[in-house]
Amino acid sequence: MKHLINNGRRPLKTIFGIPRLIKNYPLWFKNRLGLNKERYSLYYLRNGLRYRVLSSSFNIINHICNHDVYKKNLIKRGDIVLDIGAQAGVFTVAASKLVDESGHIYSFEPTKLNFSILKDNLKINSLENVTPINMAVFRKAGSKEIFLDDAMFGEGSHSFYFKPKEVQKEKVKCTTIKDFFKKYKINKIDFLKMDCEGSE
Repeated sequence: MKHLINNGRRPLKTIFGIPRLIKNYPLWFKNRLGLNKERYSLYYLRNGLRYRVLSSSFNIINHICNHDVYKKNLIKRGDIVLDIGAQAGVFTVAASKLVDESGHIYSFEPTKLNFSILKDNLKINSLENVTPINMAVFRKAGSKEIFLDDAMFGEGSHSFYFKPKEVQKEKVKCTTIKDFFKKYKINKIDFLKMDCEGSE
């Protein structure tokens, strides 16, 4: 139980919130205890959303959907949202339902594996108000190596600057905010979420 309780600043919100959030919540606790040997897990949320993520990335749903670390409650219908560092797309999917068909999400994820999972989550939730972009947002356009660290934190710990002990690298394409605005003819955004591992 101690392993379950020591989980963030609001442990009781995790323990009691996960069953209220996820229909198949035993799978989440199984992953939390490291008992699931499957690489991927499919979670069914009680609000109708579904998420396919790496089993080691159980806490992404907890942080974003249960603890609302990115304050998605501020998003309104019709908003234009940028998700920079979308990872598996958990925030993107949740935000897409909040903006509804009158809004739009532009979702940036540079790494191949994460981008593939992101697209899977858009497909299984039948979302048409999201533009997935397989690029990083950086201070200059071009390409750059990103360091991968799946071992510790699932798909959420890649970085341009932090080098894990077991170094794997991937070259990713980069764009700038200015180039993005010009390409997609965007005049304003209403909500910006950034979790881009050092390129903020």
